Amino acid sequence: MEFVKNMFSQEVDFLLVDDRADNTQKNLEKDQDLDVTMVVLSASRSTNKAGLMTEAFDQFDFPDALLNDWDKLYNSLLEVFENVETKEFLLVIPRADKMLIEEPDEEVGIFLEILADTADGARTAPNDINFKIAMLIADPKNTRMGDMLEENEIPFEFVEAD
Repeated sequence: MEFVKNMFSQEVDFLLVDDRADNTQKNLEKDQDLDVTMVVLSASRSTNKAGLMTEAFDQFDFPDALLNDWDKLYNSLLEVFENVETKEFLLVIPRADKMLIEEPDEEVGIFLEILADTADGARTAPNDINFKIAMLIADPKNTRMGDMLEENEIPFEFVEAD
């Protein structure tokens, strides 16, 4: 998908991606022509696992925690950065607006800060990784995720998927 390639020419780490028009996640899974290491966080709190949901990309084993153990998530991502061969790394959070809708603002803020710290860690990794976080938004009228990014002073851009 062209917009994924274009993401890496932008300066911000966080991108809110309008997921409605073309079901972005399915298209991402089908597009194997990207020279991007992509990890998809599980959007299901019932499974409570972070991991890859497509066979189109390399699989990484994450701890059995997504929102409940910040240090493990952060350290696992940094470990991935040390081992990936591609320079461009995309962390996809599907249904971000729905996944975090029931979380209190404080918890969402902590989650976003961890991701921002992870982006900083990627920049200082030995293999100089260009790290982007794509938060797929099912309803662009739901501004909570953008509001939380602003409240935590984390720069972001809104991207319409092609």
